[in-house]
Amino acid sequence: MASVLSLLTHKASSSKPQLSSSKPKPCWKYDVFLSFRGEDTRNNFLSHLYKELNVKGIHTFKDDLKLGRGALISKALETAVEESMFSIVVISEDYASSSWCLDELVKIMECREKMGQIVIPVFYNVDPSDVRKKRGNFAVMEKNFKEAEPQRVESWRNALGEVASISGWDTRNRNEATLIEHIVRDVSDKLVYISLSDADDLVGISSHVQQMEALLDLRWEAVQMVGIWGIGGLGKTTIAKVIYDKLSNHFEAHCFLADVKEKFKKNSASALQKELLSKVLQERDLSLWSLDEGSNVIKKRLCHRKVLLVLDDVDDLYQLEILVKKTDWFGAGSRIIITTRDKHLLEAHGVDAIYQPKGLGNEAALHLFSRYAFKQNLPNNNFLDLSYEFLSYAEGLPLALKVLGAFLYGRSIDQWHSELDKLKRLPNLNIQNILRISYDSLESIEKEVFLDIACFFTGDDKDVVRDILDGCGFFSDRTFGVLIDKALIMISRNKLCMHGLLREMGCEIVRQESKIIGERTRLWDSKDVHHVLTKKAGTEKVEGLFLELSDIREIHLDSDAFTRMNNLRMLKVHNLQISGQIPTVQLPGEGLYYLSDELRYLHWHSYPLKFLPLNFCAENLVELHLPYGNVEQLWGQKQHLANLQLVDLNHSKLTKIPDLSGASKLRSLNLEDCKNLVDLSTIEFLTELEYLNLSGCTKLKGLPQLPRNTKYVYLAKTAIEVLPPFEGPSDLVELDLRNCKRLEHLPSSICELKSLQTLNVCGCSNLLKRLSSVDNDSTWSYFNILWGVMSLLIEATLNGITVPKPSDIFFRVNQPSDIRYLSFAGTAIEELPSSISNHIRLEELDLSNCTRLKILPSCIYRMGKLVTLNIAGCLILLELATETRFG
Repeated sequence: MASVLSLLTHKASSSKPQLSSSKPKPCWKYDVFLSFRGEDTRNNFLSHLYKELNVKGIHTFKDDLKLGRGALISKALETAVEESMFSIVVISEDYASSSWCLDELVKIMECREKMGQIVIPVFYNVDPSDVRKKRGNFAVMEKNFKEAEPQRVESWRNALGEVASISGWDTRNRNEATLIEHIVRDVSDKLVYISLSDADDLVGISSHVQQMEALLDLRWEAVQMVGIWGIGGLGKTTIAKVIYDKLSNHFEAHCFLADVKEKFKKNSASALQKELLSKVLQERDLSLWSLDEGSNVIKKRLCHRKVLLVLDDVDDLYQLEILVKKTDWFGAGSRIIITTRDKHLLEAHGVDAIYQPKGLGNEAALHLFSRYAFKQNLPNNNFLDLSYEFLSYAEGLPLALKVLGAFLYGRSIDQWHSELDKLKRLPNLNIQNILRISYDSLESIEKEVFLDIACFFTGDDKDVVRDILDGCGFFSDRTFGVLIDKALIMISRNKLCMHGLLREMGCEIVRQESKIIGERTRLWDSKDVHHVLTKKAGTEKVEGLFLELSDIREIHLDSDAFTRMNNLRMLKVHNLQISGQIPTVQLPGEGLYYLSDELRYLHWHSYPLKFLPLNFCAENLVELHLPYGNVEQLWGQKQHLANLQLVDLNHSKLTKIPDLSGASKLRSLNLEDCKNLVDLSTIEFLTELEYLNLSGCTKLKGLPQLPRNTKYVYLAKTAIEVLPPFEGPSDLVELDLRNCKRLEHLPSSICELKSLQTLNVCGCSNLLKRLSSVDNDSTWSYFNILWGVMSLLIEATLNGITVPKPSDIFFRVNQPSDIRYLSFAGTAIEELPSSISNHIRLEELDLSNCTRLKILPSCIYRMGKLVTLNIAGCLILLELATETRFG
């Protein structure tokens, strides 16, 4: 979090946003004010228009319905006009004969000018140009009101001219029902657009609406089902509601069925069917005797109607089966939108597309937070840095931004600091309760995996965690899939990722398990770990205990610190010291008394003892990490190691590897810089071994036969003299022999390594000195072996070659070479043969510090794949290039 906070703080300090100086927006009471000449339109066009507006949920003021008896008409009308977002002015033939209508129009145009009211003229059986040019009935206005004040008449004339210049609707030669539908749709679309920019909780909604509209694509006649999926508090319902409000006018019928999950629990499934039908068909008294009957009625009554349905907060496939089972239940062009926290539910139902909203970016998040915390679009300047810290905590989740902003509204800066400090220890319950709904829907194993990831493994490699949790019996691949579908975790670059607030929720769930720290299933807080270990307070409840590197401080333990934690399955600690004298031989009752036999994952950095507890059983162990420790011997007796997949003992004092012959699943063995290691006798039995690192094992002189599955072998700085033959087929991809100074030759079988991509023999002085002469058959044979391999490599490093004039044997290939990187850095070569052009895939050639190099062949400039040519330190070559404009 710190890095994010520093970035945001820098942004805030470098460019302080300024508060908008725009005047506050008016508070509208009505959506639409209807202005009309009653005698002309009240009982026909106006009544139909008013009804359709109300059907679409548009709150409309119509004077003969809204004004109570005895009210002051003129004053009440003025107030109603001022409180309306829209005015629809229906200008009929006799409209200008009413002073009442004209005064009303003047007031409407004033509100348009001063308050931004939207005016929509409807020219009812009149020519708009007659109104604009004062022709016909509109020409005799002055004669009709010759006794009126001249200024009043002038204001009428101006108002008529202005309203006639606004693009409006002309009823002449139009189907009245269709025209009314278009007018209402136009108003509805404008209302939605305004709500997108004005509503406090709709900040950043526009991009979601655009993407949803693209997925729904109303141009298609086919029925479309689209899901909106994500964690709680992300705004799924809000997005669906905005889309519904905006598009409902394009459909014959529509229904927004909210809280499907809750209604399904509290009421019967038939009640859901009945509610859907009642809203779509606008029929109250529907009798459904069974679910099958309800399904049949939905299909029969809606299969020929173009409908828009929103099913909000669905959590069970059965809910979709009884409401929207098949697309042929609905008429052509119908759209069904489903919001859920479960992606698999949508996939199982076969929806056409799934939209996953993302969290708000910094700008939109600051905007939304400020609307709740300050009732304006940006923070007060002295709260700006603090606001960014709350934004970092919320990580773009709209729910969190609203809840925190509302709580902080009107509070002092000291209270803001106090709330931020509290959130570092205790989460906000209003946020957590919404997020926890997804957790509560999980099965028991899924909950265990979620809590393990939240407390221990967020940001770790998915495959590594999978192996550990599989060892715990948690069926990780399946469980990861469920957690992904419920938006509780994400996989990014093969790392397990989790929203910060979800991670906090998981940690809080564990804290709530018990007030007694040692009776919680997972411990990760350094203070809690210190308490449990030093007070020997751990119990059989503890399943995982992690102490991260960032929390390092040396802790001294008694020998029996872990004795009561007999269900511990994961342990990761650093710099734990065992009190008392460290025994020099392994005896019962000395050193560390006990480690749980349930351990699947043991990672103890700087392990202080020479051996693991005498009675430790490694049968369940999946990964063992004891780097930089004093361990010399893991266990004395042979262990059953059927689950062991990784052993990392780098920089330890190990003298010989233990008997690993039973580790049939071991894939990775890291013994780097184990400088006392001399014996690798059981390595050849590790049939699944893929990774072997022995670099820096300076006493290691021999290497047993490598298993065929081994892909990556690192032997740099070892004392090996002979490399064992490779028995094919072998999967070896990379072989690192850097600075193996005693190694004299490579086995001929290396030419059969078809998967080998990288060979590094830099610094292998005995191996490379044979290149200083090409006069004898053995050397030529060696060349053939070496280059027979290297011509097929992706990367080849021959740094240290001393031969001054390498012949074409270096570059002789029978077919185009696969080499992409080739290094002769620091060698004594004087020229480069033209046959290098055979390496048609060469991308990088390193000739740096080849101080005797005098010339490069001209063909090198025609090698189309060559991107990097490093001649730094080639003194003679650079000097000649300067003199001859070598380029």
